[in-house]
Amino acid sequence: MKRIISVMLVLCLSFMLFAQGASDAATADSSGAWTPKGGNVNIIVPFGAGGSSDLTVRAIVNNGAKYFPDTTLVVENVPGGGCAIGLTKFVTSKPDGFTIGNTSTPMVVLPTSTTTQPYVYYEMVEPICRSAVSTFVVYVRSDSGIYNLDDLKDEILSREMILACNSKGGNSHWEMEYFAMKNGGDVTAVVYDGGASAIAAVLGGHADITVQAPNDGREYVRSGDLRAIAVLNTERLTDSVYADVPTSVEQGYPWLVNVGFQGFSLPKGTPQNIVDFYRECFRNALADPVIMEETEKLGMIPAYLDADEFSAFIDESVTNYKEIFSSLEGRLD
Repeated sequence: MKRIISVMLVLCLSFMLFAQGASDAATADSSGAWTPKGGNVNIIVPFGAGGSSDLTVRAIVNNGAKYFPDTTLVVENVPGGGCAIGLTKFVTSKPDGFTIGNTSTPMVVLPTSTTTQPYVYYEMVEPICRSAVSTFVVYVRSDSGIYNLDDLKDEILSREMILACNSKGGNSHWEMEYFAMKNGGDVTAVVYDGGASAIAAVLGGHADITVQAPNDGREYVRSGDLRAIAVLNTERLTDSVYADVPTSVEQGYPWLVNVGFQGFSLPKGTPQNIVDFYRECFRNALADPVIMEETEKLGMIPAYLDADEFSAFIDESVTNYKEIFSSLEGRLD
């Protein structure tokens, strides 16, 4: 009996020492310099491949590896649920530095525009940085007979219009709901898994209209398959494909303006030394001329903000969107 007790005591002591050692190691890691030590770091993009968010992230992954020591960045596309699946996977990931979130406008828009989201995503992140801002463009098929926002208003008031959007309540959805409501009409929204799929729906005749980033529709405007009828901003785009497309403000709709953003964050609770590691990595990467040029080619405007500034920007965006969405009276649910 004494022998059994002695063995059990040794095992207990061994377990305690192991646990203490693990705790000490974790403390040391969380208090000193940190790197992923060569492990894969997934960047979750809540859209399918080929859209603006995906390509913006890949511009950094493909051209900025040298700024991320001991790191292998892997793009993980998690589309579906109007971004909710990807955003949920990100914010509920372990805060260990091996998961980064592509943090774009839907993270703010979705929980402020609808009551159906499982999480208030923007409250569950540690911001790293904002990387760029972008405007949005309204597209129709080139054979539609719609040439401007006045034509679109007339169509909305005369028949059912199908809107192809990327997420329920998000960018590519709320703008046209707002436009229809302000003009006394309505649209029927159908959600797709990203800009590429939404545009394919318009091209295929399954939808009448979509609102997307400039890069998503550029080649189709150039080929003559799509017509861009409005830039939802105060200034025109300088891209030659869009240079003649008037803004919503020019067309008499100054309240129809939306500027999106792209950025990166970590799950809430990530240790500060890990946040600091990525702040430095992204700060250097986003100053790289090649990455800046690739970002501009995608129709984005490089607009870096560090973590604290990005956090304040998110707070301001939440306030602005809540004001707009409160007037939509449940249309986005």
